[in-house]
Amino acid sequence: MSDDSSTKDGSTGEEESSFDNSEHPPSLGGGARVSEDQIAGRHPQRALTSQAAIMPRSDTSLVRQGYSTNELQALYALSRSYVTGGQLGLAERIAKGLVAVAPEFAQAWLILAYTALMREDYNEAIFSARQTLRIIPTSTEALLFLVISYFQADDFQTGGTYLGEVADLIRSEAIKPEVKKLYDSQVIRFEERLRVGRFRS
Repeated sequence: MSDDSSTKDGSTGEEESSFDNSEHPPSLGGGARVSEDQIAGRHPQRALTSQAAIMPRSDTSLVRQGYSTNELQALYALSRSYVTGGQLGLAERIAKGLVAVAPEFAQAWLILAYTALMREDYNEAIFSARQTLRIIPTSTEALLFLVISYFQADDFQTGGTYLGEVADLIRSEAIKPEVKKLYDSQVIRFEERLRVGRFRS
């Protein structure tokens, strides 16, 4: 199934730069959304301890070594479609396979951050969002996933720091209305916590 540009270890060499790391994640476009409860902070707060993933990390059977860039992109599109359809387990399984063979595929990491956030595994969501930021330091979506994860874990001090980074990005570039709406909702949560004066030390 591989083409001449693929390597034995599954990397795509120079072709990796053709990954479209600029499009918005399924959580902020299409049918999937961060839930209203999570935006408002109505879920029970949980400590940052990693829970068992829906699919085991070692399962990369859907993305085998030697796939071309086009094939990886097709699998990414399939993963996005599963997220939009609410089949998060399947979306996560494919995304894990993608980052196993293409660690610089930022949008696959963003899917993993989203699916982890949806199952309230905030430690995993933070890890995957940070992997996205390692590749795209100005990803507003990844930063917002960090904000929500830390707020949900009752760490408003750390979450507020990332919220400030989002504010800086919003001032310097245009963003989609749904991203701005998500940002505004987190600003409200942060300001409410400031009024209460309860930051975790």
